[in-house]
Amino acid sequence: YYTAVANVGNGDYTFTVTDNNDEALTKEETISGITSFTVGSVEDLCRFRDYVNMGDDFTGVTVTQLADLDLSTVCGEEIGSWNIIGTESLNFQGIYDGMYNSIDNLYISDNKNKFVGLFSNIATDTIVKNIILNNVYIENLRQSSDSDSWVGAIGGRNYGQIKNCCVVSGTIKAINTMAPTAWKCVIIGGMTGSNRGIIDNCYNKSNIIGENHQSNQNAAVYMGGISGTSWHNTEITNCYNFGNLTAKGYFRHVGGITGQLVSGNIQNCYNCGLDVDCVGTGGLGGIAGNNGYDSSNPKGNITNSYCVSDFTYSWTDMIWTNSEVKHTDYRISAITLKGYASTLGSAYTVDTTNINDGYPILAWQ
Repeated sequence: YYTAVANVGNGDYTFTVTDNNDEALTKEETISGITSFTVGSVEDLCRFRDYVNMGDDFTGVTVTQLADLDLSTVCGEEIGSWNIIGTESLNFQGIYDGMYNSIDNLYISDNKNKFVGLFSNIATDTIVKNIILNNVYIENLRQSSDSDSWVGAIGGRNYGQIKNCCVVSGTIKAINTMAPTAWKCVIIGGMTGSNRGIIDNCYNKSNIIGENHQSNQNAAVYMGGISGTSWHNTEITNCYNFGNLTAKGYFRHVGGITGQLVSGNIQNCYNCGLDVDCVGTGGLGGIAGNNGYDSSNPKGNITNSYCVSDFTYSWTDMIWTNSEVKHTDYRISAITLKGYASTLGSAYTVDTTNINDGYPILAWQ
C-alpha cells in the first residue's frame, strides 16, 4: 500500500507518497484533488487531527486507518489530554474508516469544550465507521451556568452516521455542577451525546457518569448507553449496551439505549447495563428513559428491542413505568435474551466463543 503524508502551505499540500519498497515520490496539489488519506501510525492520526483543527474539512476524502493505534504515547494522566478532532465550528466532513483496527488508551480531560469525544461534531454528510476503542477515559468538567455539554466516545454530537463502532472498555464522564441561570443539560452517551443522525451496528461496554446541579430545576442529565438523546427523524439500529449508568441532577432521563427519544426510531437493540444509579426526578427506561414529551416533540418508535430484567438499580424520585406511557423498558430474562440472536435480525449472530457471556453479538465482531 501507499502512505501519504501531507504538509500544509498556504492552502496547498505537499504529499510524500511511499510505496512498500520505501521509494518516495512527492506531489503538490490542493485539498480539492485529494480523494484518500491513510493513517498508519499515531503520528498520522495527530497530523490528520491537526489539519481538521486548522480548517481542512476533508470533504469528499476517505481517511483509512491501517493499523491498531496506542495513544498512550501522546495522551494520558501524566502526559495530558488528547486534542479533540474538530472544534465547535471546524468539523471533519469526510469518511473515516477504522477498518476494524483499534484505537487504544484514548484519554480526554477537558474543561473548556462543549462537544467532547474522539471527534467534536460529526457533520451531516460525515461517516465514521469501523472503529474499536479500548480503555477510553473521557471526562468533560466544563462548568457553565447557561449552556449544555455533549459527550460521547466517538463524537460529542452526531448529525451524520456512526456505523460499526464500539467502546470495549473504559469510563465516559461529564460533570457540570455550577448553579444554572438558564436551562442547561449534561447530554452523554456511549457513542455520542446527541444523535441527530444514524447510529448502526454499534455497542458500548464503558461505564457512563453524568452529573448536573441537583437542587435547581433548570439542571438536567440526559444519558444513554448509545446516545444521551436521539431527536427528530433519527435512527439507532442494531446496537447494544453493557455499560453501567450513573446520573445525578435535578432532572434526569436515563435509558439503556438513549436517555430521550423524540420522533425517531430505535430498532433491533438491546440493553444489558446491569447497574443503574440515579439521583433526581425523571424517567428511567430499559431502552429509552423518556419517549416524547409534547405535541411538538412526539414519541418515537421502538421496535424489536429488549432490556434484560436481571439487574439492580437505585434511585431517588425515580419513575419506572412501561411502554404504555412515555417511558419504555421491554424487559425480558437474561436466559431469553441470550437466545434472541435470530430474533434481533441479520446484523446479529450467536455468541459461540462467549465473548459476550452468551448474549448476541454483532456479525462484524
